Formats: sequence, structure tokens, C-alpha cells
Amino acid sequence: GVRPEWGGMNYYVHEMVEKEEAGQTKGAILKHIRTAEDRAAAEAAMREMHRRLERYADALTQRYLGGSAADRVQ
Repeated sequence: GVRPEWGGMNYYVHEMVEKEEAGQTKGAILKHIRTAEDRAAAEAAMREMHRRLERYADALTQRYLGGSAADRVQ
């Protein structure tokens, strides 16, 4: 949890935890990617996930703000 008496250290600790977790995630994923075919499949899955997230963001923007997410990024 956040401790007010720590001030800016809260942000530092949070960043360190995120970096550690990201490293663990990357390591776990890389254990399963051993061949060029594995890498190609993982890259295709990641591209598809990004496409879906973009469509989801656009749908939310349309529903709640009446525009597209791309219009709002600028």
C-alpha cells in the first residue's frame, strides 16, 4: 500500500515492482519461444491483441465521448 510518510518513495517503489514483474513476465514468455515459428506465432498474436485493443478503445470512445480514440490522442 501507499504510505504518505514515504512521499516520492511510493512512486519509486511502485516503479521497481513493475520492472521486476515485467522481467518475470518476459522470462516466462521467452521460455516458450524457442524457434522462429514460435516467434512468428507470438508476434502475430501480439499484433492481433493490439488490433483488438484499438477497436475496444475506439468503441469506448464512441460510446462515452462521441469520437474515436485516435482523434483524442493528439
